[in-house]
Amino acid sequence: MCGIVGLYLKNPQLEPQLGKLFEPMLQAMTDRGPDSAGFAIYGDEVADGWVKLTLQATTEAFDWKGLMGELEGRLGCSLDWFQNASAAVLKIHAD
Repeated sequence: MCGIVGLYLKNPQLEPQLGKLFEPMLQAMTDRGPDSAGFAIYGDEVADGWVKLTLQATTEAFDWKGLMGELEGRLGCSLDWFQNASAAVLKIHAD
C-alpha cells in the first residue's frame, strides 16, 4: 500500500523546523507497508506575473530540449527551464 504526505509552509520562519514537522507524518506512514520512503522540498517560487509548470514524461529519454524549442517558437519568447530526470520545470511570463 502507498501513501503520500505533504506540508505547505507559508511561514518562512518555520523552515528550520521542517524535519521536526515532517517526522510525525513519516512515522505514521511506516504502518502502510515496506515500500520506500523519501521526501522532496520545493522552494523555487516565482514572482508575480510569472507561471511555473512542472511537466512529467514517461521516460528520461524524452526530448525536453526539442519541446522547449517548439514552445519558444510558438510562444515567441525565451523559456527559463531545467530538466530533472523524467521531469522538466519551466517558468514563463504570464503575459
